[in-house]
Amino acid sequence: MHPGARNDALVAAAAKYELPVELLMVVAYRQGRFEKADAPPPVTLDVPVPVDGEERNDEHGGAERFGMFYLSPEQVTEGAQRTGLSEEAIRTEHGANAMAAAALIAGASTRFGQDSDFDTLAPARAGLTLFQGLQESPVAADLSVKELVAQLRTGFDVTTGDGERLELIGFGEVTGEQSQALGVGQYPPTQWIPSPNYSSRDGYPVRFVVIHDMEGTQSSAISVFQQSSRQSSAHYLLRASDGHIVQMVQEAQNAWHCGNGWYNRNSIGIEHEGFAGRPGGGGYYTETQYQASAQLVAAITLRYGIPVDRGHIFGHGNVPSSGSGGICSDAQANAAQCGGSAHHWDPGPYWNWGHFLDLVAAARNQPVGPPPPPPVAPSCGALASGASLAPGQALTSCNGAATLVHQGDGNVVLYDNNSHRAIWHTQTYGRATSSFVMQGDGNLVLYGSGALWSSGTFGNGGAIAVVQDDGNFVIYGAGNRALWATDTQVQAPPPPPPPPPAPKACGGLGAGASLGRGEQVSSCNGRFVLAHQGDGNVVLYDNGRALWTTRTDGRATSSLVMQGDGNLVLYNGGAALWASRTDGHGGATLAVQDDGNLVIYQGGRALWATMTQR
Repeated sequence: MHPGARNDALVAAAAKYELPVELLMVVAYRQGRFEKADAPPPVTLDVPVPVDGEERNDEHGGAERFGMFYLSPEQVTEGAQRTGLSEEAIRTEHGANAMAAAALIAGASTRFGQDSDFDTLAPARAGLTLFQGLQESPVAADLSVKELVAQLRTGFDVTTGDGERLELIGFGEVTGEQSQALGVGQYPPTQWIPSPNYSSRDGYPVRFVVIHDMEGTQSSAISVFQQSSRQSSAHYLLRASDGHIVQMVQEAQNAWHCGNGWYNRNSIGIEHEGFAGRPGGGGYYTETQYQASAQLVAAITLRYGIPVDRGHIFGHGNVPSSGSGGICSDAQANAAQCGGSAHHWDPGPYWNWGHFLDLVAAARNQPVGPPPPPPVAPSCGALASGASLAPGQALTSCNGAATLVHQGDGNVVLYDNNSHRAIWHTQTYGRATSSFVMQGDGNLVLYGSGALWSSGTFGNGGAIAVVQDDGNFVIYGAGNRALWATDTQVQAPPPPPPPPPAPKACGGLGAGASLGRGEQVSSCNGRFVLAHQGDGNVVLYDNGRALWTTRTDGRATSSLVMQGDGNLVLYNGGAALWASRTDGHGGATLAVQDDGNLVIYQGGRALWATMTQR
């Protein structure tokens, strides 16, 4: 160990709570390279903040953290309770901060034995998982422990901003897959860990790549993006140490990363380990991470025909606070004047844009191809280049679900024919209009005494406008690239009623019996029916009225099984989606009673019931 306040603090905390000092060192290194956590970036509120979920919930860069262990306010409070130190000391002093972190990690850890414990960190796994807030995400917790083990093997030697040196000599070689050379435009290997936080692109194309930093590490970001309550996600997450890439949202879907709905629907979001406000991202903006990200971005830009320039590859801070206007300058981004509705500024002033775009261009390394073909107009619902709608004329989607009408009152209105409501209009009612023209220059214009409304898409010769089957009215340019859209959709027509399930013997299910998808069992008086529906839900009905349900509609289910161990389980293949939790009662049976109650019995004793008797 070298002299200095941090080194002394780590040694003292490790001794106090009987943890290896190497463990505390590698955790602090991974948290923030031994630098104190920065204050949250400045936020201006000179524009209204939208209230819809995907625009107000973006998780990058606003969390308050303290000290070299990046403790949350909740951890500061708990650390004070465990150590007897003041919260102010834990927030501001290296020694107290290390003591609090060690107390939190040790609280759920077991004692370390020989050095071989460093091979898996098994004694500290539970403590590390709780400390990093990963208890709800086993896959993120596993990734985090593997990262720490890898760092223990390689070691590090860093000098902090105020000149203190911290060194850990690695104890072995890093194991794992070796990186391999990739061909031009090939996607690098990724690990798939799905996030529930995404929606449809609504017909919008991928035209931008947005670069983010995580204000932390990959494993902690995975945990956040797996929580549906956080309403945030990104398509890809990169790790600084080895360039490992995790994908959490498919490119065809809309990830919630920009704090701006229009830019979300038109982009792919890539998160990187690091901190926007610290030189070199706090040591996380490594050449390894730049190289891996450039390979990924090169593949994305080739796939979607995206130019490699700052107009199409930019940071979260360059995203406008709202709307679909042009991107903000780097000066505005780094002053937190843009960055979506929450005014985030990542990846910050220390991201090397020139070097990064050079790496992307080198990874693409192929000649420019021929210009994209003109858009292909469908046989119906399209307004071709040069065509127009006069007052009283209309354009209907191919499936008849949406109609665009140039009304006699001067308004051009898009109607949802399923719900019989207007979903978009030009707001020109009461004006004298003559024609709604898809001009040869690509601009869609409503004329009266001059131009009363336009799409602003001039400069795209040959563009067409299409009323799509999904209710979106879109202008397409060369290569079927969307230039403008109403961002609307029609209400889905009600689905046809499912076919009646196959009958099954009355009374219930014996031990070992099952109810397949589409099957049902009724009470012997015929009034009450337990149905395993095609939509995945298991429902108890009273003459067609639902009394109880497993709430699994929309899930892929295979069978409801009255197991030999007494547990009633609804399965999706080999995965249990719902259970009565009555295992340990062999031979139990399920009864659909004539009084409307659904009961599991063992030898005449009720173990579980829906309490729905009538």
